[in-house]
Amino acid sequence: MKKWILLLLCSVPQFLVAQKQANVWYFGDKAGLDFSSGTPIPLSNGQIGYGNGINHMEGTAVISDSSGKMLFYTEGMHVWNKNHVQMPNGSGLLGNYSSTQSSTIVPDPTDPNRYFYLFTVSSGFCCNGNITDGLRYSKIDMCLEEELGDVLPTEKNVKLVDTVTEKIAVTQHANGIDYWIVTHKFYSNQFWALRLTAAGITDTVISAIGSLHTGAISRTQGQLKFSNTGNKIIIGGSNGMDVLDVFDFDKTSGMLSNAKSIKKINNDHVSVFGVEFSADDSKLYVNGLTSLGLMYASFVQYDLSAGGGNIDSINASVYVIYKDTVGLMAPCGWQIGPDQKIYHVSINDQTKLSVVINPNAAGAACDYQDQAITLAAGTKGSYTLPSFIAGFDYNNALTQCDIVEPNSLNDVEESVDFICSPNPFSEKLTIHISPSLQIKTLRLINCVGVVVRNIPIGSDKIITIQRDQLPAGMYFISYIDSANMAHLQKVCIMD
Repeated sequence: MKKWILLLLCSVPQFLVAQKQANVWYFGDKAGLDFSSGTPIPLSNGQIGYGNGINHMEGTAVISDSSGKMLFYTEGMHVWNKNHVQMPNGSGLLGNYSSTQSSTIVPDPTDPNRYFYLFTVSSGFCCNGNITDGLRYSKIDMCLEEELGDVLPTEKNVKLVDTVTEKIAVTQHANGIDYWIVTHKFYSNQFWALRLTAAGITDTVISAIGSLHTGAISRTQGQLKFSNTGNKIIIGGSNGMDVLDVFDFDKTSGMLSNAKSIKKINNDHVSVFGVEFSADDSKLYVNGLTSLGLMYASFVQYDLSAGGGNIDSINASVYVIYKDTVGLMAPCGWQIGPDQKIYHVSINDQTKLSVVINPNAAGAACDYQDQAITLAAGTKGSYTLPSFIAGFDYNNALTQCDIVEPNSLNDVEESVDFICSPNPFSEKLTIHISPSLQIKTLRLINCVGVVVRNIPIGSDKIITIQRDQLPAGMYFISYIDSANMAHLQKVCIMD
């Protein structure tokens, strides 16, 4: 049943803590990883691949349920289900295969086990991208197409913000139910934080802070990342913009504050592309290109806790973990994994991933290993890895499709075909069911949405529920009729 209905009635906050929603990754050209065993196992069954004749380059997204079972994945233009088949309405989305963070998937706070928002941003740089496509969402119902999911045509490519950079970052609201979706407007210094609630996008908070993002359209590139707690946010600017700013983020108000401009290594970066926080949020990992003749890639670590967070101490803490000498112009995006290691596609061999083994450790102890993981044969990565909600803080569990839920609180009412008496009760409750009412199942649910009794239904149309050890309070009888419609009846137990 829909827990948000019960929350409104009982005023008891409830959310699910994610465990395995980021276990499966798909990216690049048919490449993938499965972290379910604790060690990333390469996959070769992904369908993300070539767009307009070129290798898919950047922002993908994947969502699994709380058991680690993959639900669907995307590169911002198409959506594939768990069988790796494109959803019937899963094409024509306005992300782009050359957008740094083209797509991100967020559970619907109303019904996180069934509906998902897919947020997209286009590319301002190349590949038929259009910066004015802006930030958009499409909504997916996992109970359509025999529980394989489908994009709802009435909520597809809905524009939220015009003319944004290639950046999306998501964290949970302080209430543990809603989400903040953050992007950056181009031609400005504005961060836009959109609050996703049970009623949809209800608040848009604009923070004009930090560096101005403007100039050539190619400067829309670079990653935007929340810290794992969601209390900080970092942004990198690519292709000559030379931006590396970190801010505090208020998870209640959605406002950014306390801007700090981090000094790029030796002042010789001409761009910053990849950024990521260590699991304990104490270290920041950055990569970009240097201006030392050829365009060498440089990977560095900053200690954000140095000097109590003093910017001069942070700048002084910079440590080069790797510097390429081949001369390839190949920036890459970082992504922390469920194992708390940090990954990126190797800049010199896209069939391999490089890994920071101990990201919380300072300096050489972080143990950066170049080309440590070989992807499955016939696959390869590209500039970035999938995007996820900060800290993998998802509230979806297992998909629930067996019930057509009540539409509103008005549906919680007595029915002449289903009578509970006495109500309130102290010892036992008797339910009289009309002979014409065919019921498939019956459940007693407490005020926080937990099923406390599953009641078998036979030929008898009079059901007795004994209180036994149930505490006093408000409960709900949930029953499903022959049309697969769900109904709620409120009952109370009194001492």
